Amino acid sequence: MSTGIVTTTDVTDASPSGTYAHVANRAFQSDTLVKLFGHDPETCHDIAKQLMLQSPGTGINVILGGGRAQFTPFSEVDPEYPLLRGGRGDGHNFPLEWLESKASANQSAKYITSRDELLEVDVENTDYLFGLFAPGNMAFLDKQEAENDPSLAEMTEVAIKILSKNPKGFYLFVEGKLDCSTM
Repeated sequence: MSTGIVTTTDVTDASPSGTYAHVANRAFQSDTLVKLFGHDPETCHDIAKQLMLQSPGTGINVILGGGRAQFTPFSEVDPEYPLLRGGRGDGHNFPLEWLESKASANQSAKYITSRDELLEVDVENTDYLFGLFAPGNMAFLDKQEAENDPSLAEMTEVAIKILSKNPKGFYLFVEGKLDCSTM
């Protein structure tokens, strides 16, 4: 069975991470945040690290959403926002490490950071797709085009096309964040 996560929140947020991570606090999204709460990241693995290095996270075929800062080191400049940097203190650059691990296992994988890249994905020849479209939560629907963020529907459509290639079926978690400012 193939699996996937599609969200407009950080992929390390509470709801999506409930499908792959086990932590004492939903705020433990990166090693820096684990330290901020007074814990040792070596013994208390953060959510992003669990997604990238531990099962079941390593087997998830499609991961699409926000939260890029949780996956990249302080030294890494954000691809969309040159004044922002990654949020990891341990030096891990998980998008690069993820691509390397998939390549070493001879798996077809792609890492993307924009709507344009998502719409160009060759779904027939991609078995693993990792897309982080914002440093944090993705833009709301009315600002997605200006931010070059894909819509929830676009991400879901691409995910289904990739996952449905598995004759044993698939599980796809889909979540759109709520805009509380309009309530």
